[in-house]
Amino acid sequence: MKKSSGQLGLLIQLYKAKNYEPAKELAATLTRKKPHDPVAWKILGALHKQTRNTGEALFCFKKVTELSPYDPEAYFNLGSAYNDQGDAELARTSYEKALELKPNFAEAHNNIGNLNKSAGDLNSAIHFFKRAIEINPNLAQAHNNLGSALRDAGQLFEAKSSLEQAILKLPNFPEAYNNLGNTLRDLGDIEKAKICYEKALKLRPKYPEAFGNMGVLFKLLGQYNEAVAWNRRALSLMPGTENYNNLGNSLAQIGKIDEAEKCYREAIKLNPDSFISHSNLLFLISAYRFDIQTYQSQCAEYGRRVKEKVSIQYTTWGCAREPKKFRIGLVSADLRSHPVGYFLESVLGKVNKSSFEVIAYSNETFEDEVTRRLKQIIHHWRSISGLTDEKAAKLIYEDKIHILIDLSGHTVKNRLPIFGWRPAPVQVTWLGYFGSTGVREIDYILGDSYVTPFQDRELYSEKIYHLPNSYLCFTPPTFEIEIGKLPALKNGIVTFGCVSNISRLTDNVIETWGEILKKIPSACLRVKDRRLTQSRERQNLFSRFSNVGIGESRLIMEGDSSRVDYLEGFNEIDIVLAPFPYGGGTTTAEALWMGTPVVTFFGDSFLSRLGGSLMNTAGLEHWVA
Repeated sequence: MKKSSGQLGLLIQLYKAKNYEPAKELAATLTRKKPHDPVAWKILGALHKQTRNTGEALFCFKKVTELSPYDPEAYFNLGSAYNDQGDAELARTSYEKALELKPNFAEAHNNIGNLNKSAGDLNSAIHFFKRAIEINPNLAQAHNNLGSALRDAGQLFEAKSSLEQAILKLPNFPEAYNNLGNTLRDLGDIEKAKICYEKALKLRPKYPEAFGNMGVLFKLLGQYNEAVAWNRRALSLMPGTENYNNLGNSLAQIGKIDEAEKCYREAIKLNPDSFISHSNLLFLISAYRFDIQTYQSQCAEYGRRVKEKVSIQYTTWGCAREPKKFRIGLVSADLRSHPVGYFLESVLGKVNKSSFEVIAYSNETFEDEVTRRLKQIIHHWRSISGLTDEKAAKLIYEDKIHILIDLSGHTVKNRLPIFGWRPAPVQVTWLGYFGSTGVREIDYILGDSYVTPFQDRELYSEKIYHLPNSYLCFTPPTFEIEIGKLPALKNGIVTFGCVSNISRLTDNVIETWGEILKKIPSACLRVKDRRLTQSRERQNLFSRFSNVGIGESRLIMEGDSSRVDYLEGFNEIDIVLAPFPYGGGTTTAEALWMGTPVVTFFGDSFLSRLGGSLMNTAGLEHWVA
């Protein structure tokens, strides 16, 4: 008896000293010698969990609950093992049993909070995290998890406070620094976010999530080459779907379209149900290499996966019984200083409030001055950031919406899968994208006779509905701005201009513009993009034009600026050249607002006809190539 007790003591010592292999051998020996001793089984289970041998850990913890059915820690450990195995329901049952035996079990409250957060039930998750902290104010993990949940719920300042508390309780907590970095990034404090990621990486040099977040940060800053380097490091440490997506996004921004496509396809291979990966691929095909058959095939695959994920579809709607006001729902992450925000604001300002009620379902936590103006003219504002598709669809259904409008298509942070549940009797896509969504539950796509001619109807899973003239409606800036005289009159030369993202300047575009500049030897080209504040980006663009025979003296490069300065910049341009096939809708409208004509190309896809739609509507069809 004394010998066994001594061996058990040695086992505990080995485990505490992290001598896992000898501890595992001794624990296995003890469970064979004394199979009814729960302590040895508990330690053996913990050792298997430590070495990620989930099946063996689960077996051991089950054994412990059989031997000690009134031990709350035994059920807690069993719940953790089930969670590691991906069985959320059995994990929850085990944690609940632990709480039944020990109501003030802070760690169990925390872990149920994690399960609820993963299930998209943020309110319940926040409740459990707060209860865990109430029981044990020093539980740093609960503060960290609460901060992460609050961030997902859009409560950014509260999230920041919770994450700072987590670091205060546990100063060397890499996950908390990483989460705090994400929250600060959302709040627009880029420098402090960067410091947090650096601290996380100092504490854990091989931390793939922190490397990936650094990549996202540099992409936000427009430093795409740096973003690619960070994304590659994250991918080397953890070749997962999210890291392939992040790398693909950064590669697309520097024009490496083939590599970006490979990344998205690899992401889909790893997780065929990743809607984000499918959307990224569809956007890339539509924007940079439109091919009808490839696009239709990918759209059909996306629509099929949306349908597979829907457990039910609503077939009756409460709005039919309440016809007093017509309710219109808008689903978007771009209700801010973004082309969607700019084009939407003037339309919403004309809505007859006595007849119509507009409800926004925002998938973005960040707000700016455009958001604040939109909130003043939209009747109700709902946040769906952090909600599962099912819960968001239920919220929309309960709001009794008549017409639900998607404003994102396959752009960033879209919520297209929500439409698969058919929470509204009429569903529409408009404004934020330039192609079919592939979601057959979306009834209509709003376009015009230029971007969506009826002869292209086979390209769309939606029915085409034409708005008169252009499908876009520009919102003038809120500030006064003067239109200057034609620059050529004072400069004596023609100044062409490009204000589009330079990732759209393909080799074909640069070659074509080079030919234009050669035919007018005195002309120059003014190019504006936020990344041209970086010398490497300027040198790269100089080099690309040099390859087609255009020297540095012919180019004027400008970086980021305020919106006022950006619009005033059109007073220095005689003619805007729109790139192709990815031309410009917003930039074309802004140029026309400032009295600057645009030469645009009319292609064979929705995207390549955007400029043509606006120029024809403005009566400037002779500027369309």
